[in-house]
Amino acid sequence: MLEALAAKTEINIASFSLIIPELILMAGICILLISSLIVKNKSQQFYFLLSLVVLLAAMLFVIDNISYNQQSLKLFNGMLQADSFSNLFKLFIVIAALLSLLMFWIERKNISKTAEQLSLLLSMSLGGMLLLSSANFIMLIISIELLSISSYLMVGFGFSKKSAVGSLKYLLFGAAATAVMIYGVSWIYGMSGTLEFGSEIFIQNMMIQSPYLYFVVGCIFLAGLLFKIAAVPMHLWAPDVYASSSSAVLALLASLPKIAGLGILTKIYYALHLFGNSPVNWQIIFILIATITIGAANLAALRQRDAKRLMAWSSVAQSGFMLIGILSNSSEGLEAMSFYIGIYLLANFLVMGLIQYQENQSGDTQILAFSGLGRNQFFIAIALTLGLIALMGLPPTAGFTAKLLIFTQLYTSWQLVPGSAKLFLLIFGLLNTVPALYYYLRIPYMMFFKEKSTQITSPLPIWLKIYFLLMLFLLLGLFLQPEFLMAWFNRVNFAL
Repeated sequence: MLEALAAKTEINIASFSLIIPELILMAGICILLISSLIVKNKSQQFYFLLSLVVLLAAMLFVIDNISYNQQSLKLFNGMLQADSFSNLFKLFIVIAALLSLLMFWIERKNISKTAEQLSLLLSMSLGGMLLLSSANFIMLIISIELLSISSYLMVGFGFSKKSAVGSLKYLLFGAAATAVMIYGVSWIYGMSGTLEFGSEIFIQNMMIQSPYLYFVVGCIFLAGLLFKIAAVPMHLWAPDVYASSSSAVLALLASLPKIAGLGILTKIYYALHLFGNSPVNWQIIFILIATITIGAANLAALRQRDAKRLMAWSSVAQSGFMLIGILSNSSEGLEAMSFYIGIYLLANFLVMGLIQYQENQSGDTQILAFSGLGRNQFFIAIALTLGLIALMGLPPTAGFTAKLLIFTQLYTSWQLVPGSAKLFLLIFGLLNTVPALYYYLRIPYMMFFKEKSTQITSPLPIWLKIYFLLMLFLLLGLFLQPEFLMAWFNRVNFAL
């Protein structure tokens, strides 16, 4: 017995070497909070520099782990799992956090509790990373709550009536989604006899369950994960919450929780699918979710008059397109989804950074407020137009390549296993480019074809212009040379 205990202890100690990025984030959170309590009147630069160092250190270890963890490894007696796929999505999370940190730096004059807000940024990153590594339902719930609670507080850090209402609405929807998900987990545990999804015991016991009960329980459980990626029908909170947040918080909420949610949802999809032996056709259900998400979000976006609410519905629609990568049922499909997420990160932060500049200069994010911007701020107008074109998925941006890869993998999957549902999703997704053209191009239309009404008069700072130029270079360059990013993804083991 002592030998078994010693062996388990040794395995747990060895597990720490594979969660160094998470440990770095935990240390960063503690240092930020403790330093804010001990040292009064410390400059904002210190907190931003500390957060930057912590995120860069975490990113270096994540990159190292991507090539190291080619095979899945169980950590802490099956609570966590280290694999190359999770580490790739962790890299996306760190990149999203770094880009958000830059946007918070731009808004630093409006931040009164710098250490606390940046600690929430690191907490969201930590929650997202732990969620991606979760191999146990208990760990999954704890990680989601860490990510969610940090997100609720982040929205409320605007310290205004609008942000308080948005934070409360986010909290109420999130609490309800989590409660429903936990109820689903209790049923799954009763049916399978284990909390480790993807284990042999889980697969064997779920294969013999009633299809109707398995369907209901699975849908109840999926509610919480669909909430994290803002997919229909768990999307109703997104427009109001996003619109009540600052541009920096909006960009963060539209990316980091979505990446973490999609990563774990991919694993859950394969676990529920029971590697092809499920009594329920979960592929049809996910196709239905993706189709409704794309269609409903695009229709709602047509009616928006505020750029932030427009980006909120855009984020919902993008979730539907990202789900297509999961439905391809192949490593190539997951690789295409990863490419899509990478391009979405670039385009989302480019567009939100320019909307943030407009908001800081004029205090208005209404689409009409962008009128005439192309005549006195030509660079900003061009950059914003290209960012919106990338979100649409049109050339000459890498957004076109991303959607091409996603739909190509869906078409290939349909050829291998013909089915009308996949073909319908393919055609429906392509047709939804038409409404997307209308609502995405309304802002460029205002900028170039309407009379001047914008209040932006100060020139763009040179360092900010370099940042936007770099984002544009990547979006345009990856359209011409997508193999540069795809070759790097080829090093990742997408087998789950």
